[in-house]
Amino acid sequence: MGRVVTSLEVVLLGLAAWRWARLVTVDEITRPLRTAVDHWARRPSRKTRKLASGLGFAVKDRDPDIAWHGKVLYLINCPHCVGVWTSAGVVAVWAWAPGLWGPLVVVPAVAGVVSVLALVLPPE
Repeated sequence: MGRVVTSLEVVLLGLAAWRWARLVTVDEITRPLRTAVDHWARRPSRKTRKLASGLGFAVKDRDPDIAWHGKVLYLINCPHCVGVWTSAGVVAVWAWAPGLWGPLVVVPAVAGVVSVLALVLPPE
């Protein structure tokens, strides 16, 4: 049987997964990524634009609620969805790459504590 996770490790893994999910879905530093996915999800394909142009039609942006592209757009903006994948990632690091435990789990966990404190405590 594999290694048993301790209570402290569960807290660290949870905080790290939360921080990674927040980094992807909310933080300003990843806004360009979210914006690029948004443009990709809404813009019709090059083939569709070329065909419509050749026929003299104007092409509207895609409705992301209908196309599968919208699912990708939703996924990258959903902290709960991204949280599943970041949780899987930090648990995989914990289980199979203990050498990466510090930079990929402990550091984001500590940053998560700092983020929570910044959200809860009033600025001075």
